[in-house]
Amino acid sequence: MRKTIVTISLCFGLVTAVRAANEDYVGPFPTEGLYMMCSQSNQRDKCLMYIQGLMYGLRIQREMHEQGMPICVPEISSEEARVRILNFIDGATGGNPQTNKDGGDWMAFMGLAAGNVCGQHIGFRTPSNNIHCQLNGSNNYLRCDIRELSNAVPQKPRDCDLEWGTTFSISEDGDSGSRMCVGDTVEDDALPILDYGSSWNRGGYECKSEPSGLSCVNALGHGFTISRNRQELF
Repeated sequence: MRKTIVTISLCFGLVTAVRAANEDYVGPFPTEGLYMMCSQSNQRDKCLMYIQGLMYGLRIQREMHEQGMPICVPEISSEEARVRILNFIDGATGGNPQTNKDGGDWMAFMGLAAGNVCGQHIGFRTPSNNIHCQLNGSNNYLRCDIRELSNAVPQKPRDCDLEWGTTFSISEDGDSGSRMCVGDTVEDDALPILDYGSSWNRGGYECKSEPSGLSCVNALGHGFTISRNRQELF
């Protein structure tokens, strides 16, 4: 999948407000809308929030680049980005976003950038090449994708408009592994192979590779065991 270096800062409430103020809004964020918001005293707080988020995203991108780790993300649609951000927040908060005190723009940035450091692969694949796993950039969750399943998968949730049934994750403080609704993949044949009988430890997660399947857990002992014909969440 072709990747491109990007700097991203998303402020959903801000964009909604500007759209409401500009009936002719189409396409990218309009210059006129930004100017109006930042020049009117009653909109100054929203303007400052936008600028703060923008500058924070730029600073993080610059620091990552200076450390030799430019951030890359797949070229995806806005809808795929929306789902990816929601999945990241669900994974990072255990499905309870109200418990997270980070800025929404930062979480959106991390949702798109996490696990996508250019040229670096934080993960592995099984000897069968059927399971590929990668750890996201901030260690908030571990994700594994299965290429082929021989058993039936649970019914797709009504709110899932993307792929379902072959992606599994566990967050660092999650009380169970879960299936994910995704529009992308962590499959990468450049990932190192985790030989049968070997373990992988990174970011508070441990995975064990066996001929019978792969088991991954967080520090609390929760996670999943997956194979071509069996998947268990615990």
